[in-house]
Amino acid sequence: MESLLQKQRQVTSEWHVEQAKALLDYAQKNCSATALVYSSLEARIGVERFVFEMSVLACGGAFTADELRQASKKDGAFGLLDRKIGDYRRYLEFCNLISEVNHLSIRVPIPDVRRFRRLITDLSDYCHFQRDPAETVDDPHQTWLVKGIAVVQGAIELLTELLQNQRGSIPRDTMPPEVRDLLDHYMAGQCDLQTARIQLEIMSPVLEARMRDRLTM
Repeated sequence: MESLLQKQRQVTSEWHVEQAKALLDYAQKNCSATALVYSSLEARIGVERFVFEMSVLACGGAFTADELRQASKKDGAFGLLDRKIGDYRRYLEFCNLISEVNHLSIRVPIPDVRRFRRLITDLSDYCHFQRDPAETVDDPHQTWLVKGIAVVQGAIELLTELLQNQRGSIPRDTMPPEVRDLLDHYMAGQCDLQTARIQLEIMSPVLEARMRDRLTM
């Protein structure tokens, strides 16, 4: 445990997951409520950090100082994601569609942001003060401890799976104007994915020709 606490702190979702994992292992082996609380905290920060990194990847890190301040508040990472992207599922669906139409092998898994929100709520129960010790840290049946271990383990497993997959997206500002307009229509629910695919396929030869012209200039 001492060596764990002496590690240089980092601010990546990967690091928070590793910390949560090590602390959870200690909590399980020693029935330590304290280690469980710290593990819950690292797991919650890991989820929030992953959500923030989703925004960074989608926007190329183009945030204002005010947006970054907002991101550090309660539910700030989710608020920033909503503010910059909106419906992140539809955004990644569209990015994957661009890869598909252009015959690229890259496909980005689409995280369930609603599940992230539920995890934050569940983990927060273990990060806040415990009102009745008899039902939590002093519970002779260790129901609170066992439930908490399961909650943290679920968060660790979800983040580990997501971190093993390819991450990223196509920043909106890097898309050609026609593609940005189509993205906006899709995000607004003004067309479905099949219609967007047809439009992208129609655009593709024109966009490729434009790119060739730029390369030969």
